[in-house]
Amino acid sequence: MLRRSPLPVTKRPDKPGWWASLTSSCGTRRIRVKLGRTRAEALQAWTAAQDLKARGLLTPERLDDFRSGRRYKAPNPERATLATAWAEWQAAKSEKRSFRADVSRWKVLVQYLPESTPLASLSVRQIDEAILELRRDRGIKPGGANRYKALIRAMLRLAADHHELRLDPSKIKTPREASRQRVLSHQETEALVSHLQDKGDLEAAFAVRFLVGTACRSGELGRLLWTDVDLRAGNLIFRETKAGGSRMLDLPSGLVALLRDKKRRAEGARVLDRSIKRVSQQIREGIQALGFTDTRIHDLRRTAASRMLEAGIDARTVQSITGHADLQMLLRVYHSPSAKRRREALDVLQSGIALPPDSRRE
Repeated sequence: MLRRSPLPVTKRPDKPGWWASLTSSCGTRRIRVKLGRTRAEALQAWTAAQDLKARGLLTPERLDDFRSGRRYKAPNPERATLATAWAEWQAAKSEKRSFRADVSRWKVLVQYLPESTPLASLSVRQIDEAILELRRDRGIKPGGANRYKALIRAMLRLAADHHELRLDPSKIKTPREASRQRVLSHQETEALVSHLQDKGDLEAAFAVRFLVGTACRSGELGRLLWTDVDLRAGNLIFRETKAGGSRMLDLPSGLVALLRDKKRRAEGARVLDRSIKRVSQQIREGIQALGFTDTRIHDLRRTAASRMLEAGIDARTVQSITGHADLQMLLRVYHSPSAKRRREALDVLQSGIALPPDSRRE
């Protein structure tokens, strides 16, 4: 005689309703929870929980939802739209430093991908067609288009915790961008500093020397306070960096002298007396006036990192100075070996090769 398998939901003698044991997808938490007043209601909630678990979405937080009764009724997948995903993204990510850029991209994006698009019907093809049209209308390069795709992907990953999605957010691909390898020579950086000084843009001239001397980001310089600079000990701290946390640099004597001279004419609590936005504009104007081709302010940071690597400083040490979270990003984007270094590398190989005697004919 076959034994009937026990029901996943059972009654408790001491408490009303139907109960079941639920385990999170990762297996780290297990609770016994009341799923409904009737067996049919409890079975419906249990089925919904098992579906979430199978998709890896039954997190410990979701278990608390079942405990409180907020997830007894399965949500209508047609009700959630792209606007819903954006609202949830705003609530969760409004404190991130790049949130203003996200808002600007969203305002452009909804002109090509309607915010009323249901999440349950959104497809990769729809997204690709919208981004392609956006690129054509606005002349956006592949790297810029990747920023829009990355925003959609991040929004959908967050929305997947609460809504049914037709697509897997990881299917939204951002093709690898062609990395720029613009590195300024010593003569170019000195020419830029001299030009800015001649124009009276002393803050911009200081910024160029500082960015090339520390390999920091322009935003890190813009937020740097004098209280974060210890000229006596010869170090400074960049706080709230892009990679998270803070980063300390021990400064050489040249940079200490540069900062000491800057502090004598400082006007406020920040190292820069003007906003980094204004200083960056002055640097851009100087670059244009000197006719430097394909040159941006961020190339000053790339120049500093490349100079250190070119001088033979090991990549881990350079990474600790630049603050890159990903070493591969540092090596792929921030360093372009010069022709001289490539010749030196081949000379090393040639030293171990027995070359044939010269057999050239007249």
